[in-house]
Amino acid sequence: MQTILFLMLLAIMSGTAVSQTIPLPGNWECTLNEGFKGTQLNTNLWNTRYWFCDVINNEEQAYVPENVIVENDVCKFIIEKRNVNYCRTNMNMNYASGIITSFGKFTQTYGYFEASIKMPTTPGLWLAFWLWPDRGVELDENSRFSVPGTADSPGFEIDIMEYLCEWTNVYHVAIHWCYGEPNCGWGQGNIPAPAIEDGFHTFGVHWDKDKYDFYYDGIKTISFTIKSKISEAPQFIMLNCAAGGDWPSPINDSALPDVMEIDWVRAWREIKNTAASNTGDREEENLNIFWENKAEKLYDNSGMKEEAENDNE
Repeated sequence: MQTILFLMLLAIMSGTAVSQTIPLPGNWECTLNEGFKGTQLNTNLWNTRYWFCDVINNEEQAYVPENVIVENDVCKFIIEKRNVNYCRTNMNMNYASGIITSFGKFTQTYGYFEASIKMPTTPGLWLAFWLWPDRGVELDENSRFSVPGTADSPGFEIDIMEYLCEWTNVYHVAIHWCYGEPNCGWGQGNIPAPAIEDGFHTFGVHWDKDKYDFYYDGIKTISFTIKSKISEAPQFIMLNCAAGGDWPSPINDSALPDVMEIDWVRAWREIKNTAASNTGDREEENLNIFWENKAEKLYDNSGMKEEAENDNE
């Protein structure tokens, strides 16, 4: 208990403690709370590229680290028109943008995932907040990241938010369980999102073994309940802003550069049938930490790191 109280004090002194604010009943622990403190991206949690080197969806951007900026407690993706050699010298892309992914660094199976995002406005940009399977480093790349995976570890693409900047007051969610074949997924567009073009808004998903519930600004918008298409694999987090591609309108170059802003990213896990839920003792829940490698170490989003200690004394 002394360790917990000490870490809570440190979090409160740094102004980064959080309370239980998710729009769900029950007892929850915050497993990831990224508030982008400091002036550099926390590379213990985030990568600034995909795990592969290729272009998808005929997009026109290269994701480059220098276009991911942390300032004033916000992560910013700078989207600009400039030539960039992406991954291989023969991949010359016309735009530069940003992405953050937690592959190899943070995964979770089930829970509530949420981010606070401010949209850019340039037509032709395509934003996303999504989850992807990662079954562990001991597997080969195809087995580790594949969709749909195997019968004992099915994993699917979960699109918590997709948004095209030419839209007005709507966004899109989707589940993909295969690609390039008929009936490979489910999607719902035209989800009402009042004032989505103005300021920061939150996008979330509650994923459990029976369903996905999607949320906008803390209000449930739609559910998906086909149980055979519910992911059972650990999944990592991605946020990105693509330029062009198969879906958006042509890019309005005259409106660039533009910025996608992320205020925070959080994940929660429900605690069931524990002493904590029976007694209301939730002190550890307020810690501003995320767990890496199944609680082997504690991190907070100001970059401070402490070894986890056995607290059963």
